[in-house]
Amino acid sequence: MTMNRRDLLKTSLAAGLFLPGISGLAYGDDSPNERVNVALIGLGGQGGHQVGGLRSQNVVALCDCDDSRAGNVYGKFPNAKKFYDYRKMFDEMSNQFDAVAVSTPDHTHFHPSWIAMSLNKHLYLEKPMA
Repeated sequence: MTMNRRDLLKTSLAAGLFLPGISGLAYGDDSPNERVNVALIGLGGQGGHQVGGLRSQNVVALCDCDDSRAGNVYGKFPNAKKFYDYRKMFDEMSNQFDAVAVSTPDHTHFHPSWIAMSLNKHLYLEKPMA
């Protein structure tokens, strides 16, 4: 069978229109197993900016000592349990999350990060290098 230029263009166009629809059906929505349960520590300042990237995950715990700085983040995750002390959060819920994002001021990163690592949690932490 020989294919002329017109047939090649028709076939290519049809495949180009058809294949994206197939891949969209194949992927569908994320299953609950593909979402990570996350706890957030430090919700004001930089922590408030980082929550946008976590909307696709399952945020189960929020911790900040200042409601005035964390208030708008609370509204984005109404089902997450709220804490003022990260130690209580780890005590009560460490078996309910897989990862922790620590966004506290630089001089306070160590303690919550150390606890998260000692509990074998995945850790997201921004730390200045210089």
